[in-house]
Amino acid sequence: MKVVGVFYKAHEYAKDPKFLGCMENALGLREWLVSKGHTFIATDDKEGENCGKSQIAFAPISFFIQEIL
Repeated sequence: MKVVGVFYKAHEYAKDPKFLGCMENALGLREWLVSKGHTFIATDDKEGENCGKSQIAFAPISFFIQEIL
C-alpha cells in the first residue's frame, strides 16, 4: 500500500526527534511502514503536480494504520 502524508516543513526544528508532526519526521512512521512492506511518501505539496493526489485514495491516517495492522 502507498501511504502519502502531507505535512509542513519544520526546517531546523525537525532536528528535534520529538517534533514528529512535520514533513522531515513524518510522525515517525516511515521505518515502521517500510518494514511492513508499504511505501510511505511525506510531502509538503498539497496542490502541486508532486502532491500525488491522482495516485491515492484519501482517508485519515488512522484509517490506513488500522488497515495495515
